[in-house]
Amino acid sequence: MRQDQQGIDLFSQFMEEHPQEGQRVLTLNWGGQDLLNAGKVKEAERKFREAIAICEYAIPALNNLALCMQLRGDTKRAIRTAHRALEFHPTNVFAHCTLAECYQEMGRTEKARSHAELAINLLEDPDVPLDKLVKVLETMAKLQWDEKIIDIYRSYHEGIGFEDVLDGISWFYLGVAAANLGLIDEAIAHFGQAVNDDPQITLAELYIKTLRLIQDNKVPSFRFFYQTEGDKKTIDPKHPSEEIKPIVATGLWSKQEDDDYRHHIVALLGMWEDAWAEEFLRLILVQPKLPDDLKMHAATALIERGAIAEDERIEMFIDGMKQPVIINKHEIPAVSPEAVKQFELGLAQRQAGNITAAEKAYRRALEINPDFPEVLVNLANICHSTDRTEEGVRLLEKAVDLSESSTAILNLAAVYILEQGRIDEGSELLSTVSIDDIDEDLLPLYYRLIGQMHVFDGEFQAAREVFNKLVALLPNDEKTKDLLEWVARAEALRDDDMARWKQRRDRYLRQPVDPQMPLVMALQTLTKDNLIGITYWHDLSYGTLRKAELAQMIADYLLNEEIDIWEDISDEAWEVLGFLRGVGGSAPLAKLEEKFGSAEDDSIDWRYELPHSAIGELQAMGIVFVGQDTNKETIAFIPEEILQRMMAEI
Repeated sequence: MRQDQQGIDLFSQFMEEHPQEGQRVLTLNWGGQDLLNAGKVKEAERKFREAIAICEYAIPALNNLALCMQLRGDTKRAIRTAHRALEFHPTNVFAHCTLAECYQEMGRTEKARSHAELAINLLEDPDVPLDKLVKVLETMAKLQWDEKIIDIYRSYHEGIGFEDVLDGISWFYLGVAAANLGLIDEAIAHFGQAVNDDPQITLAELYIKTLRLIQDNKVPSFRFFYQTEGDKKTIDPKHPSEEIKPIVATGLWSKQEDDDYRHHIVALLGMWEDAWAEEFLRLILVQPKLPDDLKMHAATALIERGAIAEDERIEMFIDGMKQPVIINKHEIPAVSPEAVKQFELGLAQRQAGNITAAEKAYRRALEINPDFPEVLVNLANICHSTDRTEEGVRLLEKAVDLSESSTAILNLAAVYILEQGRIDEGSELLSTVSIDDIDEDLLPLYYRLIGQMHVFDGEFQAAREVFNKLVALLPNDEKTKDLLEWVARAEALRDDDMARWKQRRDRYLRQPVDPQMPLVMALQTLTKDNLIGITYWHDLSYGTLRKAELAQMIADYLLNEEIDIWEDISDEAWEVLGFLRGVGGSAPLAKLEEKFGSAEDDSIDWRYELPHSAIGELQAMGIVFVGQDTNKETIAFIPEEILQRMMAEI
């Protein structure tokens, strides 16, 4: 990270009026910068604080102090310190860059870019040293703002002294931006300049090799990474980060690597759940200069990831020529007569009630033909009836993968839905079955499962219709008739829950409120569970506090000016706040819902479930409250203290 080397205005005046103290400030600042360069952030911070204690508007020390806080991960304090620097020096480029980087770290890209734009605009001031351009480029790189970096280059590259102020890293950033915008020749030139200025930037050389491979259509393009070798990132074995792709790309084509290394790279590409990896594997297939066995390895990897369908023709350079080939042929293995004999023996033994002998015959059949779907299903049923559900599920899952027969699917769905509670997976299986494909003896199971899913979805009338069909099939089965009673009980329970929920919501909306009531009093109108829900939103620890103490703690937090309570608010909720602010802080709830969407289905138990609407979001943050005013109208309002803070800060 760049450090601030100078400040002007008030600090310059201080230097003129108090030369000895000013020199002491500069000495402390320089000492702090040396410590910062050595990675001693805490010691550096102490130096900068000493400098600020001598002169509160020592801009270089303030900027470097903000940088220390940013490095320590204390982003909010870094933001406040950078704002202090701007109070004394509103046109300070470094402070705007710090703010841009901090807001980017917080995920507030729009605000980060606004400060970055301000920094860029300030560079046009002739009084701003051109060397500030280096810091601005670094900030743009942290924001990954490719277009803006190239715009800056286009604006300044013909200026006097432009190339003199840029260092190797700056040229590297220019190269990354150009590469990401597809300006390959320009990117190669910038990376070359980076290596000339700083031979230690070996990543630039790697990027040059990669770009030439992309130019030759030997590697698919991808987004280049701005960070250099010193930055560490956890490697995800299934989702490659951008910084590893150049290593893989150049490694495959390196003449210094042997075939085993290339096969290792292909295996790695096959593991990655990434569109770029799949595109790279496909590109390998048509490369004349790669060995055929490597291309067959790439084709196998594509088959394993499901990227090449059975009997699909693909273009491949093999046997010395580019040609369409089928490498994933659909083969149906014939079931051997001995396996069929054992299967039929198992069926006979099962019909005779000899389960042990039936299982033995089924297992013999699978020893002969492991992929015999009918045997897998029947053996799974035996496992299920003898309390070996997990083994039964594995057998059924294999049968479904092999044949997708309705018998296997229904048996597996029954276990998922009726025994394991895997409702979504069971429902997905059922959706693949057509009633026309179901054997008559399996229709009762099908109706049972479909009816069950209707109940889970709250579609009680549809469930009754399906279960009535089941009763018609099995008129003498009392358990089947019980299903209709179960539907009635489930519907009554749902209706009772909805009635209770409506009563509680109505009571919540009727609580007496006054838009002028203090924030802590508004908080005390909520239940303790809701107050705890607010602490969850703001990541506060509530311990064993009583309700009144909890309300006071939340109020103190929300009114603490050093805490940014606005950072996590959604765009939709900002619109609600803006409307309330425009009408003085209070409005009928019905009008808000008319403009911004209903909150009727929102949870009012924030401890257990957060609301989904923008209006509910603000309530769960403790910023907006609802209830009945003295005219018995249900309103939503922002307490006066929060409204004043909003008007002062936003």
